[in-house]
Amino acid sequence: MPLRIRLCKAQNGDCIILEYGTQLEHAILVDGGIGAKCQRQLRTFFQQRMKEKRKIDLLILTHVDSDHISGILSLFSWESFDPLGIKEMWFNYRNGLIEKWEAKAEDQNCTYISMKQGNMLNQLLQENCIKWKNKVLFGEAFQSEKLILQVLSPDSEIWEEFLKKGEEETPKSSKIIRSNDYALSVEYLDALDFKGNVTLENKSSIAVLLEYEGDNALLLGDASADTIATALTKRGYNKANPLEAVCCKIAHHASKHNTSAELIELIRCHNYLISTNMTASGRPSKECLSRIVCHSVPPTNFYCNYEIKAEQIFSREEIETYPIRFITMKETGIELGELRNAGRTD
Repeated sequence: MPLRIRLCKAQNGDCIILEYGTQLEHAILVDGGIGAKCQRQLRTFFQQRMKEKRKIDLLILTHVDSDHISGILSLFSWESFDPLGIKEMWFNYRNGLIEKWEAKAEDQNCTYISMKQGNMLNQLLQENCIKWKNKVLFGEAFQSEKLILQVLSPDSEIWEEFLKKGEEETPKSSKIIRSNDYALSVEYLDALDFKGNVTLENKSSIAVLLEYEGDNALLLGDASADTIATALTKRGYNKANPLEAVCCKIAHHASKHNTSAELIELIRCHNYLISTNMTASGRPSKECLSRIVCHSVPPTNFYCNYEIKAEQIFSREEIETYPIRFITMKETGIELGELRNAGRTD
């Protein structure tokens, strides 16, 4: 039975639609992205499922950053939205945080806005009586027909930190670095020390291992590399026995802070999904992509929801040496079987 993955046009955010089953009758939605086009895609998807009398089996909001939550808020506030169209939702949330932050946030922006959006979503969930799990941690699972989601992140330690320190932290402003590292070589970037500078909100991101009819896929949200590596190690994977994955959605839009060589060496994968446009913050980061191509088994295929050409990031010599391919995904998505075949070498 097919499983189709769609990455919506979510600008610098995430909005992932999984449809599976004999007639693609089942669906899981991961995050809601940001921007008008993504909102239109979400509403069209929801309308079509309602027309076909098909529900969304699970909606996962990985965390409350605005580039993940905005589209969900828009969908829930839409006049045609029917809460009965969603069977269950996962959304890690801490009560009462916004009141503690309001006095601290006068000169801050993105993090505060995201937490305020989290409170809005909490209210909408209660008003619409949607079945909601608000504590989703490593070791938990979701099963629907032949699909299983195994939660890799967050773990209980991050969850406790999320609850405790969240009340004390001052929201961080979003600093945009208007540059990229594309002029630097793969070898130079791979040799740099990995610096996992990940915010608490991103550390708390829900990341999952998807299992479907013998195939595996990783959807890493904005989670930290250390958390995912630890989770995979606990599940019995190591460099000598890596996880065989058909595809991996790269964490945090291919930021250099969320993908380590240690993590990539725990995965045997040819196909990596990138959910971002080419942003002012330098994503996708060549440092991140260099770690992937240097520590993966070639060839390496990068599937993108916006057109990104290999030549924009890598030199011709690098593209041929590793080798590297960039493929723009269709808006209708791609099937897991097609990705499986794309990793094979003739």
